[in-house]
Formats: sequence, structure tokens, C-alpha cells
Amino acid sequence: MTINHSGNVGIGTTTIARGPLHVHEGSTGYSQVHLTNSSSGSTSNDGLTLFTNGNDAGIMQRENSYLLFGTNDTERMRITSAGNIEVKTTNGELNFDSGNGVIQTTTGSTSLTFGVNSSEKMRIHSSGNVGIGTTNPTSFNSNADNLVINESGDFTGITLAADNDQGSNIYFADPDDDNVGGITYNHTDNYMNFRVNGAERVVM
Repeated sequence: MTINHSGNVGIGTTTIARGPLHVHEGSTGYSQVHLTNSSSGSTSNDGLTLFTNGNDAGIMQRENSYLLFGTNDTERMRITSAGNIEVKTTNGELNFDSGNGVIQTTTGSTSLTFGVNSSEKMRIHSSGNVGIGTTNPTSFNSNADNLVINESGDFTGITLAADNDQGSNIYFADPDDDNVGGITYNHTDNYMNFRVNGAERVVM
């Protein structure tokens, strides 16, 4: 162990690159700082470990509890003992590094929104209804508002693509039959059929 004139401590090294504590492992194996207390116990399976292993690095919470991350003296994120990630912000925003993508749920809001390039693109309402291109999917006819796709000033469409020797399907199901009705386009012979009550009724 080395203590230099600045009071910085080096363990396993005489050249302290960063103080006040520099821990160095002379091989490619683990270099670890292990933190325990009277509640956690003091074995290798207790407490918290900061480590490097080769070029890898990690933080290991060894207790059946959460791992917390914070900035500005405020909790920002925690990983629960079950592995769930909780992001704690005022508006519940999860921003991506590019700055162009965001997932947001605002306190008191009834929706989870997804945005790209600073513009909302999709919304899941608290009812479970999904809107693409609309901020209010529940404003449409209640018999068909589970998924609403809207495009202002242009055509709106859904494309089903398949290989040349396959088919594209839309099925209608109920608790007794997972294909009681349907529309199929057969790409091999290029025809479309319509099924009602489990049987083919029209072929085009």
C-alpha cells in the first residue's frame, strides 16, 4: 500500500492515477472493492462489490434489496431486488442518448407516450387503447378504438407483407373459434378469399 504526499492511497500500485483511492490488480483477474456492514454480514456474498475483471466492470448488490442511483441529492433510478428498473423523474421521462427519442408518462396523466425527433408518435391510453398519429384514440367510435391509426394530410394504411409463396391474413376470433372469420390473400396464386362462420364464402 502506498500513501503519497497528497494523502491519496494506492493499493497494489505505487503510481496513484486517481485519488483518493486507487486499487490495482497486477493480473487480468478481479480487482474489487467490497463494502459490508453489520446488517449485511461480512462474507464474500454480502454487501456491495465494485469490480473490474479484464476489460469488464460492474457493481454487484449482493443483498436482497435495491440498488439506487441519484444526482443532485435526489434519487433518479433504482433497480429492485427482482431486477425491475424504476426511473424516478417528475414527468416520468425516459430519454435516449441521441436526444431524439423519449418515452414519457406524466404525473396524473392517463397515457404512456412514445416520441421521436421531439414529436409524439404513439400513445397507450390507460384504457389500453393505442393511438398512432393521434393523441386521443378514445375519441373515435368505441366499437373500433382499440387501435387507431391516423395520418393528417395524407393517406392512412396498414401493409401486410409476405413471401411470394405465402399468404397474408386478417383473422376474426371469439372465445369458441380463433378463426371464425377472416380475409386471406394468397400470394402464390394471387387471389383473395373471405371466410364467414368458419367457411370460405367469397373468392376473388
